[in-house]
Order: sequence, then structure tokens, then C-alpha cells
Amino acid sequence: MLKVRGLQSEETRLRDRVQQLEGQVRHLQSALIEREKKDEHDIQLILKKSTELVAIQEKYQAIQETNAILQEQARKAVDEKERVQKDYLQVVYDLGKAQKQLNALSKQNVGSAQSDVLLREVDRLKHENEQLTVKLRDAERRQLEQQLMALQVEKEQFEAKLVKNEQTANKTMSARAEKAWLENKLRVISGDISKLKLSLR
Repeated sequence: MLKVRGLQSEETRLRDRVQQLEGQVRHLQSALIEREKKDEHDIQLILKKSTELVAIQEKYQAIQETNAILQEQARKAVDEKERVQKDYLQVVYDLGKAQKQLNALSKQNVGSAQSDVLLREVDRLKHENEQLTVKLRDAERRQLEQQLMALQVEKEQFEAKLVKNEQTANKTMSARAEKAWLENKLRVISGDISKLKLSLR
């Protein structure tokens, strides 16, 4: 009888142990499922961030290439303005010289043929001066337009850098300092863009 009760007690203990272990297994299975879900979510988030970073890097590369083209165009615009300005100054000088000669001839009462030649030269130089004045104004405007485009592209570059800085979620002191520097740089560039737009009105 004692042996039977002992076996029943052992059976009860073992049954309780089995139930305890089954409960632990269910808990671990549930925890494992939750962990797998979290891991899957983290993987998807990492993939999304990686895709966004690649897109930002590609955009930044494209902006750099565009900026290089605009820098070359801006250089050409400056060269053109300097060339037109040189021609303009030469015509102004020649016009002043011709007018002085004409004034001197009128005081000397020389023949009308020589005066006519100088008058035609003065008229030609005045006409050329007017044309070059327009060209110079156009060249200056083109230079400002090129500067504006270059600044807008530069602004996009810094915006892309700022997005990349924020996407990396790097909270180190250097990352925060870089973010502050980029934000300040963007404010300066935005101010320069506004000034150029006013100049072009």
C-alpha cells in the first residue's frame, strides 16, 4: 500500500514537472516568435535605411557632377564678361580720343572732309559702345544666373549631406557638430541665394 502511494506521489510530482516544463516551452516558443518578428522588423528597417542611404549617395554624386558642370559654365561666364568689359573699355577710350580730335579740328577750322571722317568714326564708336553696353549687361546677368544655379546645386549638396547625417542616426559628438555646421552652412547659402535673386529682378 505504501509502495502504491509512493508511486502515486512520484507520478503527481512528475506530472507537475511535465506541466511546468511544457509551460516553459510554450513561453520560450512565444518569446522566440516575438524575437523572430522583431528581428524581421529590424532587418526590414535596416534594408530600408540602406536603400535610402544608397539613394542619397547617388543623388549626392549626381549633384556633384552637376556642380562641376555649373562651375565650368560659371568660369566661362566670367571669361565672357571680362572679354566684353575689355572691349567696352577700349571703345570708351577710342570714343573719347576721337571726340577730342574732333573738338580740336573744329577749333582749327580744318576741311570738312577730315571732320566728316572723324564724325563717322565717333558715330560708329557710339553705336559700338551702345552694343557693348547691352552685351556687358547681359554678360553680368548671365554670370549672376550661373552663380545662382551653382549656389542652388551647392545647397542641394549640403541638404543631401544633412539627410545622410540624420539617416545614420549617429549620436556622437562629431555627428552632432557636423549637423550644426551643415545647418549653419545651409542658412548662409540660402541668404546668398536670396540676395542673388534680388539682384536678378
